[in-house]
Amino acid sequence: MPIKIEDPQLDRKISSLPGNQLLEMYSEIYSILNVEALEKMAKKYKEKQTN
Repeated sequence: MPIKIEDPQLDRKISSLPGNQLLEMYSEIYSILNVEALEKMAKKYKEKQTN
């Protein structure tokens, strides 16, 4: 089950991942978690970004 981390829980950004590493990470997550749940999360994220 995906866990949601709220903004106030984050202290600071410690690093950035290059695009190819980020895609690899997402691929691994997709293989572990429920893809439908991730699609819903991605849709909500995209909606927030466009508003």
